[in-house]
Amino acid sequence: PPVLPPPRSLAPHSFRPRARTPPMAPLKLKIRLSLKEAIDVEIEDDETVEALAVAIFSLKPDLGMELRLAHKGRPLKEDQELREAGVKSGDVIAVAKKIQKLSPTPEA
Repeated sequence: PPVLPPPRSLAPHSFRPRARTPPMAPLKLKIRLSLKEAIDVEIEDDETVEALAVAIFSLKPDLGMELRLAHKGRPLKEDQELREAGVKSGDVIAVAKKIQKLSPTPEA
């Protein structure tokens, strides 16, 4: 029978050892609450924006639970991971309270 070359998946060059990715250090973020007030928060980069909002609320409950977060002038989506949003250690996250929509009053 003819001798066939090994399948591509078994070729010697495919056995390169994978580079190990080091465990991620937590992000160290500056949370800007106002022009004069900021707090430091540490959180893993695979956490969601919502998890960051909860961490901020736990440190500053007077802000309320409904927070809007922005990074570099762009609003962050609650279900987005911080890493996906491009947040890096040392970045500043701006915080604002969500504006409550007023429900229309029924007319008599």
